This record gives sequence, C-alpha cells and structure tokens, in this order.
Amino acid sequence: MKIVAVSVLEYSRQLDGRSWNPQFRWSERRAPLLLIEADNGRSGIGEAWCRQTAIGSILAHLAAVIAPQLLGVEMVDQESIPRIAGIARSPALASAEPWIDAAAASAIDLALWDLLARSAGRPLWWMLGGESDL
Repeated sequence: MKIVAVSVLEYSRQLDGRSWNPQFRWSERRAPLLLIEADNGRSGIGEAWCRQTAIGSILAHLAAVIAPQLLGVEMVDQESIPRIAGIARSPALASAEPWIDAAAASAIDLALWDLLARSAGRPLWWMLGGESDL
C-alpha cells in the first residue's frame, strides 16, 4: 500500500472552561490532525499532541516538512509503521523545537495504524491487540 496523499488539518472546539489543570484552564480545544490516504482508497487519521499556544508550529512543520516526505512511501504491513513514523525523527528534518518532532511522529504512527485497520476492515482496537467478548 502506497501513500498517495497527506493532508494537515486543525480541529478546533470551544469549551466552557471547566477543563483545567493547576496551570491552565481550557476555553478552546485545538488539535493538529494528519490525514494519510493510500492507493487502495482508504485513509487514516492521527492526532499530534501540541502546546495549545504553539499549534501553528506543528501544523506548519507537518505541512511543509513531513507531508512531502510521506508521499510515495510504501507500507507493507504493521512492521512498516515504526520505520515510516521515524521519518519525523530524522535529523535532516528536525524542527527547532524537539517536542514538534515527537508530536509529528505520534501523528504519523496513529494515522498509519488507523489506515491499516481500515484497510483490513477491522476496528483499530482489534489491530492494536485489544480483545472483546461482545
């Protein structure tokens, strides 16, 4: 299965401010998303963690640096996922902020697992080794 398209999206939702930690109260939830499409017509989506105030940095890095590197990459099976996600940690593609590379790698990892699950016609939890009696 070959990667034929990569899109970078931003999820945004207003919150009521009831979500918080000792340093911050959230009034908005924003998340960078990576959508990977394969030549089999299936797609997978993955979220990259980010610092809410620096979401533009990860979105820009995914779009300008990571997405072009993923185009044309062949994914044979689940053993290919660490190799492909490792593209984000390549020293040649390193960003100025180390957290951005880890966030990009996690978005790739999640999107590829989702793509693999959809391609196999299985739920993602099953592909990741989950079990159910239902």
